[in-house]
Amino acid sequence: MPKLFLRLACLSLLLLNANPSFAQTPTPAPQPLNCSISGRVTVAGKPLVNARVTLLEANATRPDLVANGQAGDFSVKTVTDADGRYQLRDLPQGKYAVRALSSAYVLGAAERYDPWSQQAGGRLVTLEAGEQRTEVDLEFVRGGVITGRLTDARGKPVIEEGIHLIEMRDPQRPDYAQGSSTIIGDQTDDRGVYRLFGIPAGRYAVAVGMGVVKSEHNNLEFRGRLTRALVFYPGVPSLDKAKIIAVNEGDELTGIDFKLADEAQAETVAVTGHVIEAENGKPVPKVSLLLESKESADTPRDSRIAQTDAEGEFRFTELKAGGYTLGYSQAYQTSKATAVADGFYGESLSFTVGAEAVNGLELRLQRAASVSGVVVVEGQATSGDEQLMPYGISVMPVYEELSEEERNKNRRELNYAQATLGATGQFKLTGLRPGRVQLQLVSVTDRPGRFMMRRIERNGAPVSGILEIGAAQQLTGLRISVVRGTGRLRGQVELVGALPAGYRMQVDVLAEEFKRRLNSGEETMISGGDPRQGSASVDEAGRFLIEELLPGTYELRFMAWPPPSQRDLPMLNDEMTQQVSVNAEGTTTVTVKVDFTRKRPQ
Repeated sequence: MPKLFLRLACLSLLLLNANPSFAQTPTPAPQPLNCSISGRVTVAGKPLVNARVTLLEANATRPDLVANGQAGDFSVKTVTDADGRYQLRDLPQGKYAVRALSSAYVLGAAERYDPWSQQAGGRLVTLEAGEQRTEVDLEFVRGGVITGRLTDARGKPVIEEGIHLIEMRDPQRPDYAQGSSTIIGDQTDDRGVYRLFGIPAGRYAVAVGMGVVKSEHNNLEFRGRLTRALVFYPGVPSLDKAKIIAVNEGDELTGIDFKLADEAQAETVAVTGHVIEAENGKPVPKVSLLLESKESADTPRDSRIAQTDAEGEFRFTELKAGGYTLGYSQAYQTSKATAVADGFYGESLSFTVGAEAVNGLELRLQRAASVSGVVVVEGQATSGDEQLMPYGISVMPVYEELSEEERNKNRRELNYAQATLGATGQFKLTGLRPGRVQLQLVSVTDRPGRFMMRRIERNGAPVSGILEIGAAQQLTGLRISVVRGTGRLRGQVELVGALPAGYRMQVDVLAEEFKRRLNSGEETMISGGDPRQGSASVDEAGRFLIEELLPGTYELRFMAWPPPSQRDLPMLNDEMTQQVSVNAEGTTTVTVKVDFTRKRPQ
């Protein structure tokens, strides 16, 4: 996968006590709803009636979920009229993707959502204040259909079973396999018949069951009512033996039938045990445990949750032979299933299940520490604000101090914890082990605002971003001050030459302070919620908008992505970087000439 300019995989210390020249954070004024977008949706030049048109923010990290109403980002929906026309009114200025959905038709390849790069599909539009954008038209093509029947070894229908469709963009490169999240009709009926429709042209494998398709860059995990391992059409156990189905525009492919082989029922056994406190041997009641099987090439992962009873006992049933790990799971604790307010921690147990039940397992837990306090936004009279509600505080180990072995451990066995902020900005992190940890402000939604931790105090005295936590210590009284970016960068791109068909342009900006750190070799984390960096798609009019930046000097770089259906084509880069100064308030405008043929001077 090409390395993006801002997508870095390193960790760093928090940057505290930032430049005091940063302005205090004002409460953003609401944007006037004085913009609109209109256009026409067609198929082969003819109007498409009652097509669902969706407007969503172009920087949503899961545009596919937003468009289908499964995520909480901003979106507006309407349907086309008898002439295929639509209009979206009362919009604020900003950057958007206009998409259309239809059960039988699909957008052309250049306008389709691309899960590989998470680029929004549709037409990208950047609206100025008061702008009425017209002729934002969308062209559909007829989708394909795959239908077949699923039966068991005796020829009886397998009812209400999920059908998995896996897109294979290159049979020689399984890292390009993508699970389809937008195909309709992915379940068998009472006859065992399934009908997948609205399928974009491409090459696909069809499967049922549960398991993991492994690849170089992404693992696809599939689950269904069948507890057996994945079976691929026409009834083979692995993706490399599957018959790949080519779907062209408007194809209806029938007879894609499965007849599942007779699978002997594997013997299953039960596992029982108890949980105690390590220091005194007392039972630990009402805590959640996570049991996970160890993956193998032909065995799907089995994950289960169970709670200890009043005596600290637990029981798992119907386990197949194989290796397992069992550990305390703070992530699944609830107010009704927590033995002590601040939880526990402990090392996981590993064991093997054979033909006989496994009894008498003993999981030993330690009393955990906690960290609590409040987050305040600088420049506001009171702590807590609805703009901070999508945020939380997390702790993590000091990465530079971990050994290679520790870095490869399961996260549950290291000092990781996260807590969302309450209505007044309060937080409490529990289940912590003794040791040194660092604090971070994190987004708990798909679309973060842009805040940066500025200062940490405890009972009025400044502290660093690294805390030393003692065994079972209850560390209270933290006050974390954050500052929000208020600068806006609006740009106009003057492209030298033309982009190849289907390519989409993106701009990344990075504060000069980060550039210096990167060039010096320091490990640095740059996250999507950091107000010292940003990115945006450049729309078809050559415009882009990046909001919520802190004031300062930024470096701009431009790249262009190939169309989703042609990912083997190269990503284009303008090797010349540009600089711009962003103000604390108001909008900074810039016009940039972009040339993807030039190279960086030596």
